[in-house]
Amino acid sequence: MAATASTTLSPPPTRSFDPSHPSTELSSRSSTIVDPVDRPQEDDEDINSQFEHEAYGPAPGEKPVDPFEVTMPLDDPENPKAWSRPYRWYITMLSAFLVLNATFASSAPEGIIPDIMEQFSFGQEVATLTIALFVAGYCVGPLVWGPLSEQIGRKPVFLISFLVYTGFQVGCALSQNTASILIFRFLGGTFAAAPLANSGAVMSDIWDADTRGKALALFTLAPFAGPTLGPTVSGFMAVSGVSWRWVFWLLTFFAGACLLATALTLPETYIPVLLVKRAQRLRKETGDDRYWAPLERNKMALGQRLKHVLGRPFIVLAREPMLIAITLYMSVRIVSCEIRTPR
Repeated sequence: MAATASTTLSPPPTRSFDPSHPSTELSSRSSTIVDPVDRPQEDDEDINSQFEHEAYGPAPGEKPVDPFEVTMPLDDPENPKAWSRPYRWYITMLSAFLVLNATFASSAPEGIIPDIMEQFSFGQEVATLTIALFVAGYCVGPLVWGPLSEQIGRKPVFLISFLVYTGFQVGCALSQNTASILIFRFLGGTFAAAPLANSGAVMSDIWDADTRGKALALFTLAPFAGPTLGPTVSGFMAVSGVSWRWVFWLLTFFAGACLLATALTLPETYIPVLLVKRAQRLRKETGDDRYWAPLERNKMALGQRLKHVLGRPFIVLAREPMLIAITLYMSVRIVSCEIRTPR
């Protein structure tokens, strides 16, 4: 009966995956992902295999997919990895720009700390909190923005976080006491952490492993350039005689520009969410409610998701020597440059 319905409705070939004619590339890719020998961490393997299935369909030898399950092969025009190379490079640069915004804001107040100390009459210890609390927000934000992007998509998370983050920069610019500026800085860092958690995921969405290297080489400049540019720009503004509040107005304009560019030009890149939208479109166009996307059915329990989200960074950190080196470097960089005692 299902086969008859599928024939009558004649869904486009890109909307479902035919397990009887898998391509060599898909077969090789799927087999690599689901092989339990290659991934000793069973929980991590199961979740990654689930995500791969959501994007590309079942691996060879598995039970054939439901004809009404919506999938997205690699050669599908709507697959982010199949978009034109110039367009993917634009997305890469925009994603890097979002990270630059977040890291630039972390160190920007350093050049105006003496002015803030004079304005609010607090000591050097409290002054360092204007930077330290923002960086502390980096620890809290990714725990929310990462899992949320895997439920509602990358773009909505960017829009929500940057809209609120922009508002907090306005709050910093208008602050009239110590408590307000410190609170706004911490909350600003929490919402600014969204690109730190998700811009790298966008790279994985639009580039495959063979072509990702050059894109990542450009993308990884942003986390290092931002903390360096922040004190340079704010220091120049401080010696120019403008009010310290203009540094936060500059951050407001910068965040607003990124928000506008994201809203107008950044597409959704997370394939499971794209499949949900495709399934919704098919149900509306055909009137057949049997079309479904894996993300609509494969909902993880809260405890399982927390275990995965909280444990995954430590697993990746332990397995990647290069990541350990970068983490140590950034830790020393933050301690020595961003949270140092103002002169």
